[in-house]
Amino acid sequence: MRAKREADEAEYERISQALDEATEKAKPEVARILDMPLADIPAGALD
Repeated sequence: MRAKREADEAEYERISQALDEATEKAKPEVARILDMPLADIPAGALD
C-alpha cells in the first residue's frame, strides 16, 4: 500500500512539473493572443 502511494505521489509530481513547464512555455503566446483585437483572431480559433 505504501509503495502504491509513493508511486502515485511521484507520478503526481511528474505531472505537476510537466504542467508547470507547459504553462511557462505557453505564456508568451497567450499574452500575444490576449493583446490582439478580436477582429485579428482567425474565425474558428475560439471554438
